Amino acid sequence: MKGLEKEISMEEFKELAKDMKPVLKSMETALKKHNINCLTSMAVSTDGYFNFNVHDSEWVYSRADSNARSLISIHISEEV
Repeated sequence: MKGLEKEISMEEFKELAKDMKPVLKSMETALKKHNINCLTSMAVSTDGYFNFNVHDSEWVYSRADSNARSLISIHISEEV
């Protein structure tokens, strides 16, 4: 995964933020539909990687890249 190839200007970032508005609205709608009222996080890259977490649960939805299958998984922990 590469980083930024150049420094992003404020104007470029503003345009990116505008493009993200409908994506975020769609995510909010899906969370409300499924009664998710807690914090979630999403990491995404242009190579197809993503990692979605619902923080008050142990569930994760992720994919390593565009060629990988997307999977749900659950983190199980127990005090020892």
